[in-house]
Amino acid sequence: EGVTKTARRHGMFSPGDLVLISVSGGPDSTCLVHALHRLRRLLRIRLAVFHFDHGLRPDSGKDAGYVRRVADRLNVPFHLRRTDRKPPRGASVEQWARSQRRVPELEVSQEIGADRVATGHTLDDQAETVLMAVLQGHGLQAVAGIPPAIGPYVRPLIDTPRSDTEAFCRSLGMRPRRDPMNRDLRYLRNA
Repeated sequence: EGVTKTARRHGMFSPGDLVLISVSGGPDSTCLVHALHRLRRLLRIRLAVFHFDHGLRPDSGKDAGYVRRVADRLNVPFHLRRTDRKPPRGASVEQWARSQRRVPELEVSQEIGADRVATGHTLDDQAETVLMAVLQGHGLQAVAGIPPAIGPYVRPLIDTPRSDTEAFCRSLGMRPRRDPMNRDLRYLRNA
C-alpha cells in the first residue's frame, strides 16, 4: 500500500512503462523488486532487473548470483554489468561506486527501452542524506534530500522505513544479501 501510494503521489509510472529495477541484493532493493512484481498489474508496468557488480569484495559475485536467482524466480529479464576498476586512493567509496554504476545503469536502460529506473532508497536513506548534508555544511538543495522522482529515476520506497523492508523480506522468507561494508563505521553514512 505504501509503495502504491508513493508511486501515485509522485506520478512515478505511466501505464505500459518498462521499469528497470536496480537491485543490489540487499533488503531494500530485494523488497523493491518483489513489491513492484506484486504491483505490476495494478500499476500496469513491465519489469527488468539490473545488477552492478562493483567488485569491491571477493564474494561480490555471490550478490550477482542472488539477484539473478530472484529475477529468474520472478520471470523478469536480468541485466548484469561489472567493473574491474578500483576506487582511487582517498576517494569516497560510496561516491565512486555510484559513479561507476550510473553509466552502465543508464546504458542498459536505453538498450532495453526502459521508461524508468527504480532504486531502493528508503526513508532511512533520506534521513541519512539530509543529516550528512547538514553535517557537511552543504546548501539548501542538498538538505532537501533525495527526490522521489527525477528524470528517469524513481524511488518507490522513499516513504518506507528500512525496518519495513526488512520485515517484508522476513515475512516472505527471503534472505537478502548483507554487505559487510554497510556496517563499517569508517564510512560517514554508516557512522
